[in-house]
Amino acid sequence: MISGYIRNGCNVAKAYELFNSFHDRNEVSYAAMIMGLVKARKFDLADKLYRKLRVSFVTRFVPML
Repeated sequence: MISGYIRNGCNVAKAYELFNSFHDRNEVSYAAMIMGLVKARKFDLADKLYRKLRVSFVTRFVPML
């Protein structure tokens, strides 16, 4: 859905709204949103989400090791 919003008219605001409504975000949803933000030249927000993804990934998977 996020990719669809971004592809069809580059509606990043709607895509971001949808992304924020997700309760269980995964790496795929983060990647789609980050790519859309970069495409829309919203680099600061893309960087913020990337850093949040890294923290989320580490807290979920490192304890399993």
